[in-house]
This record gives sequence, C-alpha cells and structure tokens, in this order.
Amino acid sequence: TLKVAIAVEALRRHAGKPEPGSYLDSLLQRMLIDSDNDAANALWTRARTSAERAGDTVRVAAIERRLGLGAFWSTRYDEALAHFDVALAAAERAGHDDLLSRVRIAKAITLQALGNADDARTEIDAALAVAERLGDAGVLARVHRSSLLLHVFIGPTERAHADGMRAIELAEAAGERGVAWSAHWAMAMVGGLSGSSGAMARHLAESERLADELGSPVLRCWTAEIAVELHSGTGDWDAGLALAERTIPMARALRQRVLLPRLLVWAAMIHLHRGAVEQARRYLDEAWHLSTTDAGSARVADVHSAVPVHAGFVAYYVATGEYMRAME
Repeated sequence: TLKVAIAVEALRRHAGKPEPGSYLDSLLQRMLIDSDNDAANALWTRARTSAERAGDTVRVAAIERRLGLGAFWSTRYDEALAHFDVALAAAERAGHDDLLSRVRIAKAITLQALGNADDARTEIDAALAVAERLGDAGVLARVHRSSLLLHVFIGPTERAHADGMRAIELAEAAGERGVAWSAHWAMAMVGGLSGSSGAMARHLAESERLADELGSPVLRCWTAEIAVELHSGTGDWDAGLALAERTIPMARALRQRVLLPRLLVWAAMIHLHRGAVEQARRYLDEAWHLSTTDAGSARVADVHSAVPVHAGFVAYYVATGEYMRAME
C-alpha cells in the first residue's frame, strides 16, 4: 500500500539515526490504529535493528513496546508479554520513567486479557507509583484507564467509576483523545453492567464522537459493540441488529479477533429472541472458532471474548431445550 511505501522510504532515510522522526512514528502508529498490524510490525522490527546498532536503549524500549502492542492487538499474548519484558529491561537500563510506566500499563492490559488479575494489579500499582512521581497527566490518564478496565470486571464498581472519571479528566487535560475514547468506552460498559442506561448512553455518545474525530474504523467497531448492547438491552432490536450486521463485516475485514466474537454473540442473541435459531447458531459457531482456535490449533483465548461466547451458547441451548449442554 501507499502507507507502507512511504513508511519504508522514511525508515530508509532515518536508518541508523538516534531519532527516526515523529512523522515515521505517527505513520506507524496510524497503521496500528487501522489494524494494519503485519505491515507495521515489519517496519517496527527494522526500526529496532537500526536503534540497536545505534546503541539507543530508549528507542529500543519504545519500539519493543510498539511491537508488544501489535502482538496484543493480534491476540498473540505470550509474544506481547515477551516484547514488554524486553522493553521494561531496556527502559530500566535507560532510567526512562515515562516509558517504564507506559510499558507496565501495556503489560497489565495483556495480563487482564489472559485473566491474570493479580499480576495485572501489580503492574498497575507499579505504573501508578512511577506516573505519580512524574506528574504527567497523559501517563496518569493511562494508568487510571488501565485500572478502570481491570476493576470493571473484578469490582468494586465504585473503584471502576472513580478510575474512569479520573482517566477522562486527565486525558482531556493532556489532549489524549485516544485514551479519553477508551475511558468513555469502558465507562459505558460500567453503566451497562450496573444497570444505568443513562450513563451508558452518555459515555457511548462521547466515545462515538472521539472515534469519529480520530478517524479510526477500528475504534468505530469497538464503539458499535457498546451501542449494540444498549439497543439489545432496551429492546430496540431492529436498531441493534442493523448496527451489528453492518459492523460484523468491518470487524472481519479488520481482523478484530477479540471484538468480533462478542459482536457475533450480541447479534446471535437478538436472532435467538426472534426465533431465527439457525442464524444464531451460525454466528455462535463462528464466535466459538475465533475465540478458541487459530489456524486449526489450540490457542489461549482472550477472557473477555471467551466468556461471552460461552454465555451465548448457554442461551442457545436453553432455547433449544438442550439443558445438559447448557449446564456444561
């Protein structure tokens, strides 16, 4: 693609220099946001080689973090953790607290995806200590956002709410729209889980606005999932199903292995309520495949995808009278 060609040329011009340039960083970050992970990771690997040759430890740490994020979004969690460990070691050698905190945050989110709440909390606490010492609003916003995502699922709800509001405040102060988007997105989830459709709708509207401002199709897909949940919960099945059916092909095209199973489950549930059992089963089978296998072999499932898929099959088997399978 044109983006890849531009990035390759920029990388060639900056090869061996201590700082490859903000334009290259922005372009590669844009590729990650657009879910162009394979191309972005190949270019980051080349950039890491240049940084290693130049002896730029800070740059190595930053690139290893980027590679870890690419692996995370591709659901290669063990690979992501390996990159983050290398990045942590490099950031510690360089004495770079900002990077140290950011890498710990990324590692915490990966551990959350694996269902390892205790180790995730340890990383968040360590990142918070560094971030508070730095006093950087953007880094603090990321720490509170990560804590929000953890406490959404392990509780208490009051802690999740406090972290979310603090993350939004800090992100807005720092001009970190991506962090603000994710905080509003998670706060919409908090509203849904606590039965507050009003709070869910308010935060959903903000996350939709920010996704549009950032121009990311990936963020639009993730925001759409919350909107489908809201429509499903309030009984507006026509709107929910229409949005799900529009978003599912986008999520497939963007290879959203974590998000797509959940979208499929929400659409399947609406089909199930309407008696379209065969369509519901097709969506659930696809969701099961995505959340449990990779190219036919076993893989570690993302907890936040695997749980909804199991719940979807419970509903399906209850609806079809297969109660033993439902209990299984």
